[in-house]
Amino acid sequence: MKDSYSFDVDHDGLNRSYSLHHGLYCRILERCGLKFVAVEASSGAMGGSQSEEFMVRTEAGEDSVVSCACGYAANLERAVSRIAGIADEPASGPTREVPTPGQKTIAEIAAFLKVPPTHQIKSLVYMVGDKPYLFLVRGDHQLNDAKAMAFTRTVLVRPARPDEIRDCLELMRAAWARSESARCRLSRTGSFKPAEHDLWRQQRRLPLAGGDAGGPF
Repeated sequence: MKDSYSFDVDHDGLNRSYSLHHGLYCRILERCGLKFVAVEASSGAMGGSQSEEFMVRTEAGEDSVVSCACGYAANLERAVSRIAGIADEPASGPTREVPTPGQKTIAEIAAFLKVPPTHQIKSLVYMVGDKPYLFLVRGDHQLNDAKAMAFTRTVLVRPARPDEIRDCLELMRAAWARSESARCRLSRTGSFKPAEHDLWRQQRRLPLAGGDAGGPF
Protein backbone atom coordinates (compact mmCIF):
# COMPACT_ATOMS: atom_id res chain seq x y z
CA MET A 1 0.00 0.00 0.00
CA LYS A 2 1.20 3.51 -0.80
CA ASP A 3 -0.32 6.63 0.73
CA SER A 4 -0.04 10.20 -0.49
CA TYR A 5 -0.24 13.35 1.63
CA SER A 6 -0.33 17.10 1.15
CA PHE A 7 0.02 20.10 3.47
CA ASP A 8 -2.69 22.69 2.80
CA VAL A 9 -3.87 25.74 4.74
CA ASP A 10 -7.58 25.49 3.88
CA HIS A 11 -10.24 23.19 2.42
CA ASP A 12 -9.99 24.73 -1.07
CA GLY A 13 -6.31 23.86 -1.20
CA LEU A 14 -7.03 20.41 0.15
CA ASN A 15 -9.65 19.76 -2.53
CA ARG A 16 -7.23 20.84 -5.27
CA SER A 17 -4.48 18.60 -3.89
CA TYR A 18 -6.86 15.69 -3.56
CA SER A 19 -7.94 16.04 -7.18
CA LEU A 20 -4.31 16.23 -8.36
CA HIS A 21 -3.30 13.18 -6.34
CA HIS A 22 -6.33 11.25 -7.60
CA GLY A 23 -5.39 12.00 -11.21
CA LEU A 24 -1.77 11.05 -10.54
CA TYR A 25 -2.69 7.64 -9.16
CA CYS A 26 -4.96 6.99 -12.14
CA ARG A 27 -2.18 7.80 -14.61
CA ILE A 28 0.33 5.61 -12.78
CA LEU A 29 -1.98 2.60 -12.83
CA GLU A 30 -2.98 3.21 -16.45
CA ARG A 31 0.68 3.29 -17.52
CA CYS A 32 1.19 0.01 -15.68
CA GLY A 33 -1.58 -1.48 -17.82
CA LEU A 34 -3.73 -2.37 -14.79
CA LYS A 35 -7.51 -2.47 -14.74
CA PHE A 36 -8.42 -0.69 -11.52
CA VAL A 37 -11.32 0.94 -9.73
CA ALA A 38 -11.24 3.79 -7.18
CA VAL A 39 -13.50 2.93 -4.25
CA GLU A 40 -14.62 4.71 -1.10
CA ALA A 41 -12.57 3.62 1.89
CA SER A 42 -12.30 4.10 5.64
CA SER A 43 -9.78 6.70 6.76
CA GLY A 44 -8.97 4.57 9.80
CA ALA A 45 -6.74 5.95 12.54
CA MET A 46 -5.61 8.83 10.31
CA GLY A 47 -9.12 10.32 10.35
CA GLY A 48 -10.56 12.57 7.67
CA SER A 49 -13.85 12.99 5.86
CA GLN A 50 -12.96 11.31 2.56
CA SER A 51 -10.67 8.50 1.53
CA GLU A 52 -10.28 6.37 -1.59
CA GLU A 53 -8.46 3.17 -2.38
CA PHE A 54 -7.36 2.11 -5.85
CA MET A 55 -8.19 -1.55 -6.30
CA VAL A 56 -7.06 -4.01 -8.95
CA ARG A 57 -9.49 -6.90 -9.39
CA THR A 58 -7.85 -10.26 -8.72
CA GLU A 59 -8.77 -13.63 -7.24
CA ALA A 60 -5.73 -13.39 -4.94
CA GLY A 61 -6.66 -10.07 -3.36
CA GLU A 62 -6.76 -9.23 0.35
CA ASP A 63 -9.91 -7.08 0.39
CA SER A 64 -13.49 -7.18 -0.91
CA VAL A 65 -15.27 -4.45 -2.85
CA VAL A 66 -18.97 -3.72 -3.12
CA SER A 67 -19.99 -2.17 -6.43
CA CYS A 68 -23.18 -1.20 -8.23
CA ALA A 69 -24.17 -0.61 -11.85
CA CYS A 70 -24.83 3.03 -10.87
CA GLY A 71 -21.07 3.55 -10.40
CA TYR A 72 -20.94 3.32 -6.61
CA ALA A 73 -18.04 1.30 -5.22
CA ALA A 74 -16.60 0.93 -1.71
CA ASN A 75 -14.67 -1.56 0.35
CA LEU A 76 -16.58 -3.48 3.01
CA GLU A 77 -15.29 -1.24 5.81
CA ARG A 78 -16.97 1.78 4.22
CA ALA A 79 -19.85 0.40 2.16
CA VAL A 80 -23.42 1.35 2.97
CA SER A 81 -26.61 -0.18 1.63
CA ARG A 82 -30.38 0.03 1.85
CA ILE A 83 -31.72 -2.79 4.00
CA ALA A 84 -34.96 -4.39 2.90
CA GLY A 85 -37.75 -4.05 5.42
CA ILE A 86 -38.67 -6.94 7.70
CA ALA A 87 -42.35 -7.69 8.30
CA ASP A 88 -43.02 -8.84 11.85
CA GLU A 89 -46.06 -10.89 12.71
CA PRO A 90 -48.57 -9.11 14.96
CA ALA A 91 -48.10 -9.63 18.69
CA SER A 92 -50.17 -12.47 20.13
CA GLY A 93 -50.01 -11.38 23.76
CA PRO A 94 -48.09 -9.36 26.34
CA THR A 95 -44.29 -9.24 26.36
CA ARG A 96 -42.84 -12.22 28.23
CA GLU A 97 -39.53 -13.91 28.88
CA VAL A 98 -38.78 -16.95 26.69
CA PRO A 99 -36.24 -19.42 28.13
CA THR A 100 -33.53 -20.60 25.73
CA PRO A 101 -31.52 -23.09 27.83
CA GLY A 102 -28.17 -24.07 26.38
CA GLN A 103 -28.62 -21.96 23.23
CA LYS A 104 -25.55 -19.73 22.75
CA THR A 105 -25.69 -18.51 19.15
CA ILE A 106 -28.26 -16.87 16.88
CA ALA A 107 -28.31 -20.01 14.70
CA GLU A 108 -29.03 -22.22 17.72
CA ILE A 109 -31.79 -19.93 18.97
CA ALA A 110 -33.29 -19.73 15.46
CA ALA A 111 -33.51 -23.53 15.33
CA PHE A 112 -34.75 -23.79 18.93
CA LEU A 113 -37.52 -21.17 18.67
CA LYS A 114 -38.23 -21.57 14.94
CA VAL A 115 -37.58 -17.83 14.53
CA PRO A 116 -35.30 -16.78 11.63
CA PRO A 117 -32.14 -14.72 12.38
CA THR A 118 -33.64 -11.77 10.49
CA HIS A 119 -36.22 -11.44 13.27
CA GLN A 120 -33.71 -11.51 16.11
CA ILE A 121 -31.42 -8.93 17.69
CA LYS A 122 -28.02 -9.85 19.08
CA SER A 123 -26.36 -7.87 21.85
CA LEU A 124 -22.61 -7.31 21.52
CA VAL A 125 -20.68 -5.81 24.42
CA TYR A 126 -17.56 -3.91 23.38
CA MET A 127 -15.05 -1.83 25.28
CA VAL A 128 -14.51 1.63 23.83
CA GLY A 129 -11.48 2.91 25.64
CA ASP A 130 -12.31 2.02 29.25
CA LYS A 131 -16.11 2.26 28.84
CA PRO A 132 -18.47 -0.59 27.92
CA TYR A 133 -20.76 -0.13 24.92
CA LEU A 134 -23.72 -2.27 23.90
CA PHE A 135 -24.23 -2.69 20.15
CA LEU A 136 -27.56 -4.10 18.98
CA VAL A 137 -27.24 -5.83 15.59
CA ARG A 138 -29.81 -7.68 13.52
CA GLY A 139 -29.41 -11.42 13.94
CA ASP A 140 -28.18 -12.12 10.41
CA HIS A 141 -25.72 -9.19 10.39
CA GLN A 142 -22.17 -8.82 11.70
CA LEU A 143 -20.73 -5.81 13.51
CA ASN A 144 -18.22 -3.96 11.31
CA ASP A 145 -15.30 -2.97 13.55
CA ALA A 146 -14.25 -0.13 11.26
CA LYS A 147 -17.75 1.36 11.37
CA ALA A 148 -17.85 0.92 15.15
CA MET A 149 -14.61 2.91 15.36
CA ALA A 150 -16.05 5.61 13.10
CA PHE A 151 -19.24 5.76 15.20
CA THR A 152 -17.36 6.07 18.50
CA ARG A 153 -14.59 8.25 16.98
CA THR A 154 -11.76 6.16 18.38
CA VAL A 155 -9.69 3.16 17.33
CA LEU A 156 -9.71 1.82 20.91
CA VAL A 157 -12.60 -0.56 20.24
CA ARG A 158 -12.53 -4.26 21.13
CA PRO A 159 -14.91 -7.02 22.28
CA ALA A 160 -15.37 -7.04 26.05
CA ARG A 161 -13.88 -9.90 28.04
CA PRO A 162 -16.22 -12.20 30.04
CA ASP A 163 -15.09 -10.66 33.35
CA GLU A 164 -15.77 -7.15 32.02
CA ILE A 165 -19.28 -8.18 30.95
CA ARG A 166 -19.94 -9.66 34.40
CA ASP A 167 -18.76 -6.43 36.04
CA CYS A 168 -21.10 -4.40 33.79
CA LEU A 169 -24.06 -6.61 34.68
CA GLU A 170 -23.37 -6.25 38.39
CA LEU A 171 -23.21 -2.46 38.05
CA MET A 172 -26.48 -2.44 36.11
CA ARG A 173 -28.20 -4.64 38.70
CA ALA A 174 -27.02 -2.37 41.51
CA ALA A 175 -28.09 0.75 39.60
CA TRP A 176 -31.52 -0.73 38.86
CA ALA A 177 -31.99 -1.73 42.51
CA ARG A 178 -31.18 1.79 43.64
CA SER A 179 -33.53 3.31 41.08
CA GLU A 180 -36.35 0.95 42.08
CA SER A 181 -35.79 1.95 45.72
CA ALA A 182 -35.98 5.63 44.73
CA ARG A 183 -39.22 4.99 42.84
CA CYS A 184 -40.75 3.30 45.89
CA ARG A 185 -39.92 6.33 48.00
CA LEU A 186 -41.61 8.51 45.39
CA SER A 187 -44.81 6.46 45.56
CA ARG A 188 -44.92 6.87 49.35
CA THR A 189 -43.94 10.54 49.65
CA GLY A 190 -45.12 12.02 46.35
CA SER A 191 -41.84 13.84 45.67
CA PHE A 192 -38.15 13.22 45.17
CA LYS A 193 -35.29 14.77 47.06
CA PRO A 194 -32.85 16.36 44.55
CA ALA A 195 -30.28 13.56 44.95
CA GLU A 196 -32.92 10.87 44.47
CA HIS A 197 -34.29 12.62 41.37
CA ASP A 198 -30.83 12.75 39.79
CA LEU A 199 -30.30 9.07 40.56
CA TRP A 200 -33.61 8.04 38.97
CA ARG A 201 -33.06 10.15 35.86
CA GLN A 202 -29.52 8.85 35.40
CA GLN A 203 -30.12 5.17 36.05
CA ARG A 204 -33.31 4.90 33.99
CA ARG A 205 -31.31 6.14 31.00
CA LEU A 206 -28.70 3.38 31.24
CA PRO A 207 -30.37 0.61 29.20
CA LEU A 208 -31.43 3.04 26.46
CA ALA A 209 -28.27 5.11 25.85
CA GLY A 210 -27.20 5.20 22.21
CA GLY A 211 -30.45 3.99 20.63
CA ASP A 212 -30.35 1.30 17.96
CA ALA A 213 -26.72 1.89 17.01
CA GLY A 214 -25.34 1.25 20.48
CA GLY A 215 -24.09 3.39 23.29
CA PRO A 216 -22.41 3.41 26.69
CA PHE A 217 -23.93 1.53 29.60
